[in-house]
Amino acid sequence: ADTFADVQIIKKDLQHLVKDDVFSALPCAVQAAIALYDGSDRGCLPGTRTAILDALQTWAVGGSVSVVLNPLPNSSAPSTLSLSDTGILWLLGVAGSGKSSIAVSLAKYLHSASMCTAYYRFEAAKQHHMNPSNLFTTIALQLAAQNPVLEAQLLELVRSAKDLQQRSEDPAEQLEKFLLPLLKGNSSTLTPIVIIIDALDESGGVSRRKKLLKALPSLAPHLPSTVHILITSRPELDILDMVEISSELPNVSRLSMDTLPNQSTQNDISHYISHMLEGPPLNPTQKQLEKLSSMAQLSFQWASTACLYIVDQEDGNQAVPPSKRL
Repeated sequence: ADTFADVQIIKKDLQHLVKDDVFSALPCAVQAAIALYDGSDRGCLPGTRTAILDALQTWAVGGSVSVVLNPLPNSSAPSTLSLSDTGILWLLGVAGSGKSSIAVSLAKYLHSASMCTAYYRFEAAKQHHMNPSNLFTTIALQLAAQNPVLEAQLLELVRSAKDLQQRSEDPAEQLEKFLLPLLKGNSSTLTPIVIIIDALDESGGVSRRKKLLKALPSLAPHLPSTVHILITSRPELDILDMVEISSELPNVSRLSMDTLPNQSTQNDISHYISHMLEGPPLNPTQKQLEKLSSMAQLSFQWASTACLYIVDQEDGNQAVPPSKRL
């Protein structure tokens, strides 16, 4: 896919709506929507995370699917998590576990399949324009930009709002006024809608994201079966508390990255390291590649950092050639 073209299409569609006299009253973080096409090769390396991506792609279109997980304690048989009735899926994992790569790969796949998909990525360094105060309005605008029916519905919602001039920054209020009505209205259609909220933990400190965490569980009871929401986050304490509460609802599930099959993760890391280091000029041996894979201990972040250190030509330490770092 043409990454530059993808960015331009998303920006053009959103900016077209935002320039409208009516829609301009809604705060919109365009950069949060195009973050998956920022040129930094975000997403899973082809050939990795295939099982979980296949499952999420099936889930996104309403298919019946289960995710294979590590065995439960005192059991040798793999366990499973059914996503068949899941409307909201929490994907939790420590830094570097690959949850955002999975989210980006899923979003890119859905965009390429022309599915109505909204993606919003929080980034700690860009909280001035990627924050809870514009999350739900940005998502609503993305959906409207891809679907004329949703655009007409959102237009009517904005026109009927009485206090837009105050530009409420309360996530719960924005959710109730603009996004929930769009999602509820989709129950009469067969059009799948997918919303991906990536890196929720980077939406701000505990106090800043408190209102957002309080608002999110209210989504679940109102979701039609055609709407699926994926939320990725590190397992911060306040987020875990909210996940525990929302997971009691029948259409909410949680999936921890460390429960994905260890052997599958190890194979993916080996594939990644081989992709990064094989061939000239390093020409590593199979034994060297296997040692690096073992040292990673199921951490993609460790594998990525190690590979970048080995191949880096501008690390300020030219006295140590890449072959010696390996």
